[in-house]
Amino acid sequence: AMQHDSGAPGLLRVLSDAILGRRMVSVRYNGAALTLAPHLIFLRHGALYLGAFNPDKTWRSVEDHRLGNFNLAGLSEVACLETPFEPITAYDGTPPAEHDEVLVCVEKTPA
Repeated sequence: AMQHDSGAPGLLRVLSDAILGRRMVSVRYNGAALTLAPHLIFLRHGALYLGAFNPDKTWRSVEDHRLGNFNLAGLSEVACLETPFEPITAYDGTPPAEHDEVLVCVEKTPA
């Protein structure tokens, strides 16, 4: 039988591996199936969030690319894909907001 990780520890492990390995993830977020490029996991007011880029969203231009914040409580069926990704240009490794605490983040390659 396949092991299914349910709950935060399993989610965190899969997402952390994906972030560090720069691999896309498939998730279900509040019922919707998404494929995301996970950039960081951060803590905001005691809740865990994933900062991820959604390439399937309609973006006007590359300059508009930015991360969406996904509450881990709303995420399920998280799977790491083989597809690699490059961090978006706007990403600099800083927390999305002043009091956020970054737990895991993608390494920005020096230009």
